[in-house]
Amino acid sequence: MDFDGIHDRLRVIQAPGLLGADLPRPAIPGAKHGESKDAGRGGDPFVLVDAQKIVPFLHVCRDEDRLRFDVLVDLSATDPKAEDPNLWINVNLLSVERRQRLAIKHHVRRPPRSAAHPAAGRLGRLSVAEGLRVPEGVPRHLVRVAREDTPEPMAAEKQQGSMTLEEEARTLPSGEREFFLDVHTTDLEVNFGPQHPATHGVMRILMRADGEVITGAQPHLGYLHRCAEKIGENVEWLQYLPYTDRYDYLAAMNNNLGYSMAVEALMPGLEIPRRAHMIRTICAELNRIGSHLIAFGTYGLDIGAFTPFFYAFREREWMMALFEKICGARLTYSYIRIGGVFNDAPPGWLEEVGRFCDVFEEKWKEYVDLLVMNQIFVKRTADVGVIPKEMALDFGLTGPMLRGSGVNFDLRKDMPYSLYGEMMKDKAFDVIVAKGEKGTLGDCWDRTYCRVFEMMECVKIVRWCLERIEPGPVLGDIPKVLRIPPGEAYVGIENPRGELGHYVASDGGRVATRVRVRGPSFTNVSVLEELLPGALIADAIAIIGSTDVVIGETDR
Repeated sequence: MDFDGIHDRLRVIQAPGLLGADLPRPAIPGAKHGESKDAGRGGDPFVLVDAQKIVPFLHVCRDEDRLRFDVLVDLSATDPKAEDPNLWINVNLLSVERRQRLAIKHHVRRPPRSAAHPAAGRLGRLSVAEGLRVPEGVPRHLVRVAREDTPEPMAAEKQQGSMTLEEEARTLPSGEREFFLDVHTTDLEVNFGPQHPATHGVMRILMRADGEVITGAQPHLGYLHRCAEKIGENVEWLQYLPYTDRYDYLAAMNNNLGYSMAVEALMPGLEIPRRAHMIRTICAELNRIGSHLIAFGTYGLDIGAFTPFFYAFREREWMMALFEKICGARLTYSYIRIGGVFNDAPPGWLEEVGRFCDVFEEKWKEYVDLLVMNQIFVKRTADVGVIPKEMALDFGLTGPMLRGSGVNFDLRKDMPYSLYGEMMKDKAFDVIVAKGEKGTLGDCWDRTYCRVFEMMECVKIVRWCLERIEPGPVLGDIPKVLRIPPGEAYVGIENPRGELGHYVASDGGRVATRVRVRGPSFTNVSVLEELLPGALIADAIAIIGSTDVVIGETDR
């Protein structure tokens, strides 16, 4: 099956456009093809599909050999205008094999609203009791919902892993009758978090366990939700920049960069000074080192190794001091901004960055010897929490989580932005991909290996910039009050935890009409529901820690 044969089943809205040179062109009569703007890559192809045909269309995009868009990167909706009855649905796909993106759009009609009774929609929904297990002793008429196929309490419990011994009678040799009465057992439910330090934030995981074996796990989010995306639709473009620091507070520089690049993609003619590109890259890679140091140190703490935590903070403290000198902040920076960076590096700052790289290369060896190759650590993480390649792609994992499963994919190399294209031509750095050296490919050890060894590649990138940086301006020519031209753009960059994507839409005003953040931590958390069942409770800490999640990024 190919695109040439799907016009019988798929109806695509008519409009002129271009799909992209290296992507097979769908020969569908009336297809609307075009390019979504993406900074540094000249635009990604998009197709508009009828809402009734979106599911088979997605199957074609995933299963057709010439396409193989096997990763669902993001799914979002845009509410353009109050008088417009349609909601626009945006589906972003990625082909890891072909290094190509595809944006699919379709619209759905909003449900009618009652002007006199705006709460009618909420009150008309099914009861919250639907699908929940009914506690013993609660009358059915108090919780029965308007669905005839609601399972009985015992049936629901059987589906969730409970056991019930049938009532049985037998006659003993003495002539007495012995009865085995109904004995009811259930798996034990354990709340992991939201206060537990190993959750790396306020996250709750509801686990079900049969003895020491986990039989089910369900992450519960929402404890740290701060409405970041909606705030972006109510403040001006530049005013939203400080909010980007806070959803992944361990990689604030990368957050600033991703949002700024998304807005810059909507500003034709804006030229970012080369010195600004250099400083942006240096800061982003230093922040990547700092983020991986936290992942390394806290993971050792989770497993039971206390010393690596102090080792990691020793170098991270120097990195934070460097950021404090260039922007005045140690955690939330708001330094990389639309058009460049806020200010130039102070005298002597670049030289100190070079000294940091010299020292870090020596200290990094201690990390490997102390924890990564430690026999106790290897035994705790090897062959534990294995994520096969297929599972990683199905859950949309990116970054070290994907490379830890043996998939060689890095946005800096495969879909380069900023200066990374030049670096790849110079072979300035390598992409660290796990090989299953200590156990099964895709286990917890492999993911730790990718993060620790990736820090040395970050040092190579920083050195490349230090050798080539030249004097010049650090901010492009932008007005103090931004009015972004109408349009929309999605830009994804390589965050320490995976692909950090920003989708922004503008109607030509001072405020965005839609801001969407694709956080890698959300997909990393999602895989736990599939990964934890079958593991031991003692291994749950190792599995959760290996995902390196920041909960502020999952709740936006």
